[in-house]
Amino acid sequence: MLIGTNNLGKGHSVDETIRGVVTIAHHLLNVTHGRLLVNALLPRGDPRKGRGSKRKGRWYEDDILAVNAALNGSLVNSLNAAARTRIRFIDCGAPFYANLERGILVKAGDGKLKT
Repeated sequence: MLIGTNNLGKGHSVDETIRGVVTIAHHLLNVTHGRLLVNALLPRGDPRKGRGSKRKGRWYEDDILAVNAALNGSLVNSLNAAARTRIRFIDCGAPFYANLERGILVKAGDGKLKT
């Protein structure tokens, strides 16, 4: 499940975004017998920032990191013991953050793509 980034993009707070992700995760675990993989939010820029802005690509960073930290720490703990065995949290954003400092995003499969 990869949700939450649009919540931030629409102006929702970090707490509202966390509550939304947790609510959907609980619902899916309650109405299915499957397993759930919750993906951390990936870094994203703010489309309202113009080209050449030093803040381009960085606007949501603090909020995304806060959401991810909270989900990683509280999502599984908020579930009953049976549901805990069916859910995992994964964060694939580290390579993106490592390269953001240099203004580079990793392009899947064939090297680097300059922003």
